[in-house]
Amino acid sequence: MESMIHPRSSISKRLRRFGIATGILAILLVSLLISDPGRYLAWIGRALVVSDILQKADAIVVLGGSLPFRSAEAARLCREGWAPQVWITAPEGPSEVEAIKVLGLAPDPFEPLSVRVLEKFGVPASAIRVLSPEAQDTVDEIRLITAELTETGLRRAIIVTSPSHTRRVRALWRIFARPGQQGFVHHIDRENFDPDRWWATERDRSRVAHEMAGLVYARFGLPLGKLIRRVFSPT
Repeated sequence: MESMIHPRSSISKRLRRFGIATGILAILLVSLLISDPGRYLAWIGRALVVSDILQKADAIVVLGGSLPFRSAEAARLCREGWAPQVWITAPEGPSEVEAIKVLGLAPDPFEPLSVRVLEKFGVPASAIRVLSPEAQDTVDEIRLITAELTETGLRRAIIVTSPSHTRRVRALWRIFARPGQQGFVHHIDRENFDPDRWWATERDRSRVAHEMAGLVYARFGLPLGKLIRRVFSPT
């Protein structure tokens, strides 16, 4: 008779392996940082920034945040003909509403400011689509994009975000993209992020910590959560 392994035992083994791997990685990182901190800290910053070669797509997607820069870059790409429409995944936050006043745009309860920024930079209203006001984080946004591509029968999207956010966006795309879907990660140039000296400012330290935590979650948290739900969900 074949031996039966209890699902909870499998989870326990995975958790132990994760703990061991995390401990080894932490020791290696501490050793490297002690030997030459500036060099390896800069490597971490540069590793967060990726960019795909632009290709013609079905839609340009603006991830939430960094108004007006992400929207302005998406508008430029649209005007240059990289895609015929622009999608917005999430509404702007209070700080962005305040910052956007430099463009002379006042808050409007009936239209997201991100839409009005796109229009101001030359994207016609007919080419703009707000996917959902409910997206709370990057995982939600990537799921929204893949679902919208599936629903509309489209396949290719250019995803516009900030430099330090690109590695995590690419990682999540590889997890959630459905067969045949392509996502090209593209970052703005206007955001002041210095990957070679990110530890010098509180703002960049916060960004890097947030992105590193997000990458760990994408690599380990999402698969582990999926396994736990499968084991404990009612059959």
